[in-house]
Amino acid sequence: MDENLEDATCSNIRAFHDSAPPGVVHQLWPSEHAPSGTGFVGNAAETPGEESKQSGSQTAASALASPTPGNESAQDGLPAPSNKKVVRKSESKRIRNISDIKMFRDWLALHYPSEKREIFTLPPEALDNYLASFYTNVRKQNGAEFSASSLFFFQSSIERYLKEHKYEYSVVKGFEFAVSQEALKVKGQQLAEKERERDWSILENLTDRDVEDLRKKGILSRMHPEGFLHLMLVNIVRGFGANTHHQAQNVWWGQVLLKKNKEGLEYLEWKENLNAKANPEESGPCIYAKPDNPGSCPVWDYKEYARRRPLDMFHDHDPFYLSPKPLCSIWDQIWYCRKSLTKTKMEKMMKVIIQQIKGSEKRSTK
Repeated sequence: MDENLEDATCSNIRAFHDSAPPGVVHQLWPSEHAPSGTGFVGNAAETPGEESKQSGSQTAASALASPTPGNESAQDGLPAPSNKKVVRKSESKRIRNISDIKMFRDWLALHYPSEKREIFTLPPEALDNYLASFYTNVRKQNGAEFSASSLFFFQSSIERYLKEHKYEYSVVKGFEFAVSQEALKVKGQQLAEKERERDWSILENLTDRDVEDLRKKGILSRMHPEGFLHLMLVNIVRGFGANTHHQAQNVWWGQVLLKKNKEGLEYLEWKENLNAKANPEESGPCIYAKPDNPGSCPVWDYKEYARRRPLDMFHDHDPFYLSPKPLCSIWDQIWYCRKSLTKTKMEKMMKVIIQQIKGSEKRSTK
């Protein structure tokens, strides 16, 4: 294999800026394809929407509730639509609180059968120890662990229940509950890490059909900046493995090399250590071009992504994933700025994709 190809990669990429590949149409994110849930919490399947939504609807409900000439339903004493939504949210939250308290009571009765006192009558030291054990060991009926966010919802429900019964201490902030607070923190971190590993595994094992579905939905796209980042993330993780991202602080531009084999077929090669000397006899994982299918060709995606980067962001230690420009028009040649995509944004990108995949799986099982 020609050793000079690696050295020429940067200059080749710069050349992509001079001429766009034919047949590629660029436009901003179509609104009908904008993925839902770009703000996330871990394990969305277990986290109730009522807990995550903000109070905007409540503000609207308050305005609608005031008698005005244009608000006949409020004048007649009938609940306005927004009021009904607030009532449903409140009722759903109340039901969840009851369910969480029942879960804790049942767990307490099973593991500490001699404890007959009501939760709100327990002294802080005893309740603190019970809660620490609960957060660490509670499981679902099928034996699976709860998500990290679910454990924090348990804590919030117990706090609310105790306040309703005039309990003197706070299980969330009180120093009397330092043991259970630390147990929840540690367990939450462990679960969050497991959830991240599971999500990276899902991303690595996406099928061609999964990818095609994500393209149809506009989640993966060459036609808008964020969709392009989603596309590059999926291509790299599927082709080179989740460990390239999950265990690394950053992915660098120089770690993805554009090369050609003896037959002239282009491919991308992963370089684990940027500081290691090139060895023509050793190569990392490879992703090959699909000349017969440019619409889903990872090498074509890479070239087009390169064209959208600033001209001075092709050095080996430049970040691979760049943040989209704050304002980006359909006519812009460059879509990204000279700033690395944050780890938080990367995790949100991953969650967008995972949520879409899980949603498709749920619909297919109905």
